[in-house]
Amino acid sequence: QVSGSVSCHSAWLRGAPARCAGMPRPSCGPAPCRRRAIYRALLVVCCAVPQVLGDFLITTTADKASADKVAAHLKEQFGSKIEHIHFADITSYYWWDGKVQEESEVRTTLDSEVPFDQLREAVQVVHPYQVPMIISAAAGGTLIGNKVQSDLYLMVSTELNQTTVDEAASLSRELVETRYVGCAQVEKQEAANSFRIWMKTTRAKKEHLLREFGGLDFQWTPLRGNQAYLEWLDKAVESARP
Repeated sequence: QVSGSVSCHSAWLRGAPARCAGMPRPSCGPAPCRRRAIYRALLVVCCAVPQVLGDFLITTTADKASADKVAAHLKEQFGSKIEHIHFADITSYYWWDGKVQEESEVRTTLDSEVPFDQLREAVQVVHPYQVPMIISAAAGGTLIGNKVQSDLYLMVSTELNQTTVDEAASLSRELVETRYVGCAQVEKQEAANSFRIWMKTTRAKKEHLLREFGGLDFQWTPLRGNQAYLEWLDKAVESARP
């Protein structure tokens, strides 16, 4: 179970809306429209500044020793700008080499005052995986060009109550095997017989998940990540059958 104080990314994981939502396009003539658009663009940039000053990051490693090595490297590079680091034991199911793989892993979640791009580059230097998962919430789509693209990739979570670890594992395996998600990670919750499944998928698969598993209470978070992982995710959810 994740330990420590509640992190600043918890609102994203609960599906809370971005504080700086995109503004509606003005309906006006060319000249006033340009002035208003410029004014609104400045507001958007100013509003977005606090969001780009610091970010959270999530990654997974094979064991706690590897997780500690990643965390130590970040602390050494960024010092007190790394605010909180949380570790959680998970079981990961993911698509690799044409089949579903199962691995015990440690998920590392950290809050910081460091922009995600810098965090991502630092983690890539020491991460032991060939294709590591290094992700964060998407920037929110407040700037032109991001609004449409911000939900191309999704982090999805759902909580299962009054169930067993075998049932949670079976569901996770099915989600990956049907190619609706690239990976599904099972985390034991504090309550008895309660598990949370964390999934990574693409916008194109959202409709399939809702249609086939609509009885689950999904929480959706647009995500960004390292290019190698996003490319893997695209391939992992490619349907093997019509």
